[in-house]
Amino acid sequence: EKPVVNQGEALIIYNNQKFVINKSPFVIGRENADITIPETYISKIHVIISYKDGKYRIADYDSTNGTKVNGTKLRPKVYYEIRDGYEIELSEKEKMIAGELYFANDPELVADRQYARSQSTIINQAETAELRSQLLKETFGKTGEKIYMEPTINFDYGYNIRVGENFYANYNCTFLDVSTIEIGDNCMFAPNVQLYTATHPLHPVKRNSGLEYAKPIKIGHNVWLGGGVIITPGVTLGNNVVVGAGSVVTKSFPDNVVIAGNPARVI
Repeated sequence: EKPVVNQGEALIIYNNQKFVINKSPFVIGRENADITIPETYISKIHVIISYKDGKYRIADYDSTNGTKVNGTKLRPKVYYEIRDGYEIELSEKEKMIAGELYFANDPELVADRQYARSQSTIINQAETAELRSQLLKETFGKTGEKIYMEPTINFDYGYNIRVGENFYANYNCTFLDVSTIEIGDNCMFAPNVQLYTATHPLHPVKRNSGLEYAKPIKIGHNVWLGGGVIITPGVTLGNNVVVGAGSVVTKSFPDNVVIAGNPARVI
């Protein structure tokens, strides 16, 4: 199938997955998906969509991405008209954030992880809590004004972590932010909490090929994770959830529950 552009909406098709761009205010997201991404934000395919003078246009979000339209790599923030029959080709980074299979050894991603390692070293060696908090604000995708994390803080990229207001994390927390990790306001993490968005194909041949993918984690407001809690890929926790120490959370839970165990269950 080819992308089509109609007067009412634009439909981009990539690898048999449909991305719909609606009229202003623009949103972009998978067809039949639960969420849509505003065009002023980094979208699931890491591009910005615009509509002007009856034409849809597309631009790469920044210089680090490799979106191609009809074989031409987009320049950062330079818009190209989307015409009938145009094909969209994503970079490995864009595939990663979109939750598609991607190659982690892509040079762009290797460079991102190297930068994240250097940032984590600086953050963990910060002499004061104030300096550490400021560095976290500069490294994470989003934070509130008040964020306090004890070292050692471990993460893959940093830019996929979005933290709400008044966040506290005790020693040695790990964030594998291959996909997005969203944490609400007033959340508390005990020592050794681990959030894993990264996962691998179950079939050994595909897994050994180097292909990986990820599923986002979303944590609501006023959530308390006990010591050693592990959150696995794709989990959503509602508001006011408490997770007992040592629990392994393998599925999503609604608001206002206390859960514990391996696998975690309501208690």
